[in-house]
Amino acid sequence: MRVHCDGYVRTGTGIGVVQRKLYPFLESFGVELSIGESRDRGDGALRRALGLIIGLLRRPQEGEVFLSLVPPFPLQLTSPAVTIVHDLRWMRTRDGVSRAYRAWDLRRAVRRSDRIICISERTLHDLVAFAPESRTKATVAWEGPGIVTEQVFSENIPGRVLLIGGGAHKRNELAARVLARRPAWCKSVVGVGLSPQARTLLDDAYPGATEWVVRPTDEQLIDLYRSAEFFLFLGTEEGFGLPYIEALSSGCIVIAVDQPLTRELLGEAAVLVIDGDARDIESQLKHRAWPPLMERRKLAARFSWRAFAEHVRDELEATTR
Repeated sequence: MRVHCDGYVRTGTGIGVVQRKLYPFLESFGVELSIGESRDRGDGALRRALGLIIGLLRRPQEGEVFLSLVPPFPLQLTSPAVTIVHDLRWMRTRDGVSRAYRAWDLRRAVRRSDRIICISERTLHDLVAFAPESRTKATVAWEGPGIVTEQVFSENIPGRVLLIGGGAHKRNELAARVLARRPAWCKSVVGVGLSPQARTLLDDAYPGATEWVVRPTDEQLIDLYRSAEFFLFLGTEEGFGLPYIEALSSGCIVIAVDQPLTRELLGEAAVLVIDGDARDIESQLKHRAWPPLMERRKLAARFSWRAFAEHVRDELEATTR
């Protein structure tokens, strides 16, 4: 089977991780991949516009199935197509032209795709609400454990809390306010890509016990996960949330907001709190029992890049029958 797929986007992004894990597995299954030109041209309006044009004008060769991971969906596609839908966060975080463009593009992808793979039940729910006709062609497949290649549950530093991400939807300013209340279980904080406001708040709360990292390599990020006892992530707009699973697979105790996605992915293997302000969340964590190690190990073992790739392969093959 010959498959044309999107060119690689930059490392450090969720889609970039998926590509670098998925493509080698597909090739190991005997799929002949044709990897297109990357639409990731860097930052700046002109570079983003060039990337958009590249994405819209993609066209697989005759006899190839098209695997879409990176929007936009091509304008003149005649091949069978499988689309992986990551999230519909833009419905809640974008407006105006940006939102209208994304809605237009996703409706085209739904209409033109033979199969659709959603990376969580939450994404499937959002997709069907947005485009009810997707129900008959969409399935769910969990992704693997992100950049983590081996489960390790024995190297963490007691009381060390890890925060990742500076985007508003990551809500790490709220997480910083929770930790600034000095809960007994937090002794030090390490942050990746945090905003200046979050860093300042935590530097004041934990003088000499903070560490800030910008754009770590995958190997450095894995070391940070393994060094932390806790991973605090209060975002509510993830389609899957690779950091949840990366942290879980690295031995962290995951603390997250109780919502459909975290109940689906983490269940009782994480500490789920009712959303609220910093005082509310810190109060909920005062007397919570941490999830047992065996429960966390058992759940982490369920996330597999091989299993995800097998599902993608099966959906690709289904388009050729």
